[in-house]
Amino acid sequence: MTCRGVAYYNQNNSAEFAKSLDVRQPSISDECPEKVFLPVNDGRLIAVNAQTGNACRDFGQNGEINLLASMPYAYLGGYNPTSPPIVTGNTIIIGGSVTDNLSTQEPSGVIRGYDVNSGKLIWVFDTGAEDPNAMPGKETQFVHNSPNAWAPLAYDAQTDVVYIPTGVGTPDIWGGDRHPLKERYANSVLALKGSTGELLWHFQTTHHDLWDMDVPSQPSLVDIKTDKNETIPAIYIVTKTGNVFVLDRRDGTPIVPVTEKTRSYQCQIWSTNTR
Repeated sequence: MTCRGVAYYNQNNSAEFAKSLDVRQPSISDECPEKVFLPVNDGRLIAVNAQTGNACRDFGQNGEINLLASMPYAYLGGYNPTSPPIVTGNTIIIGGSVTDNLSTQEPSGVIRGYDVNSGKLIWVFDTGAEDPNAMPGKETQFVHNSPNAWAPLAYDAQTDVVYIPTGVGTPDIWGGDRHPLKERYANSVLALKGSTGELLWHFQTTHHDLWDMDVPSQPSLVDIKTDKNETIPAIYIVTKTGNVFVLDRRDGTPIVPVTEKTRSYQCQIWSTNTR
């Protein structure tokens, strides 16, 4: 199975890693205090002991999590974790990819946070749900075709905020019957609390996308010095359109101005040489 990158965790160093520990103490793993997490393209997240390579049997079900659980239309190959997960002081956060333009019955693009030692599902953010943080039940599933997060995530350990680039819900190039809830967080960067999944802010780079203009890369976290010698914590968002958005990562407001203009379109009859 293909692995798209790994993540590392050492519980002996986690107390210095994130302020999220002030919110929820993590579980303890005697078997695997030091882990490597491997997302594989059959929809699993595997944890192994970083020193021995053996499966961490106290994580999930015998060392792995089934990412297809509670997924609608969970066919093999329909949902793939395509980037390494983000590990905070107590939570492992992962998104994934769905198949573009194949069907209108695709899995959800939900982002999930799991306990880094036990593998227990702690929080969800389902980008197409009315309540994105609603946990699935025995008879409920995540929302199908919701915008996914296939590109790498970014994490600010000082503030316990994870920044998530999203794409457009499939079908990518047809929006005639797309539900407004599936437009709300598409083509955006979401700022979520790493320990809870709470939405702090979001910024949409393309409205009503019809051209598959996902946010395709990991956001860059930087500090910008102003002319007044002030420091602004910023985030750079690189997009398929060629635009780079520079935002204040505390609240998502643009540092470099963003201008949006309304254009009017008129139907025109035209011909072409078909010979």
